Formats: sequence, structure tokens, C-alpha cells
Amino acid sequence: MIDRSILKKASKQDRKGQYLLYKACYGELFQITCRYFQNEDQRAATLNAAFLKILEALPGFLKSHESDRFMFWAKRILINTCIDAYRKESRVQKETKLTDWQEEQVTIDQATLNEAESNLNVEELEKLIHSLSPLKKQVFNLYAIDGYSHKEIADQLAISEENSRYHLSQARKGLKSMLLNVVKSAKMLLL
Repeated sequence: MIDRSILKKASKQDRKGQYLLYKACYGELFQITCRYFQNEDQRAATLNAAFLKILEALPGFLKSHESDRFMFWAKRILINTCIDAYRKESRVQKETKLTDWQEEQVTIDQATLNEAESNLNVEELEKLIHSLSPLKKQVFNLYAIDGYSHKEIADQLAISEENSRYHLSQARKGLKSMLLNVVKSAKMLLL
């Protein structure tokens, strides 16, 4: 929890207070940007843009909220900033919107998935997630990690709920397939 005195100083544009606030919440906020962006520059730019939004809205936050809700509030601002950055990027790289889809059931032996999970570290898992297409990665992060509903994702990314479900399904299938390949590769190395 961030000390309320630091929040008050930062809200009054006190540079030292702003620095202390940035330092106090940097680690947690940076981890969120790592889920959304692989590029270091994009992570830093998004985090800084979000922090500026946080500083601008901080006086209003302090008037209406308790300081124990600050990190939740700051994370929501960061996630929305990540979404905005994604939208800007996706305008340049138009992804085809798919509206007609049918979810395929992928059956994978649970023991194989458990084995993959036990042999996989966080960095490797992040690499797998980052290897998904940008829209699938975005939907997966918002749904599976940040807890957004398909309706919220659809509203945030300007896609349909069905499209959100489709991209989540495809992301899960892709990750399962990649996990199986990791397990197979690990088994081959042991032979």
C-alpha cells in the first residue's frame, strides 16, 4: 500500500513526491507492461504515458477514494493505456476481423500439460505469450490475466464479443500447441 502522504505530495505536483510514488509503484506496473509488450521501448513509453495520466488524475482520486485502492486504480489506468497503445498499433497493422467461427475442442493429455508447466519458467512462458499475434495476445492477457469479461474486452478493443471469444480460443490453442512442443523438445533432449 502506498503511503497517503506520498500520494498527497505527488498530487500537489511535488517533484520528490512524484518520484517517490513512481519508485513505489514502478515494479508492479512494469510487470503489467511486460505482459502486453515485448519491446522494451514500448513498455517504457506505455508505462510513462500511464504514469502521467495517473499524476493528472491523482487529485480527483484522493478526493473520492481511500489510498488503499490506489494500486488497483493505477493498474486499471495502465491496462487502459496498454489497450490504447495496442489500438494505435493495430490501426497500422490491420488484423482481419473474424465473425464466423466455431470453437474446436483441443484434447491434450493433462499429464503432458502438467509436465510442460513444471519445466517452464516465467520468461519462457512470456516468450510463448508474446509469440501470439497481437490481437490474440491482447485478448488472452485481458481475459486470463487481468480478469476482463468478453463484453469489456469487446468494448475496449472495438471488436464483437464473439470475436473476443474466438481470439481467446485461438490463443489457448496456440499456447497448448507450443507447450506440447516444449515438452517434446525437452523429452528429445533427455534421450
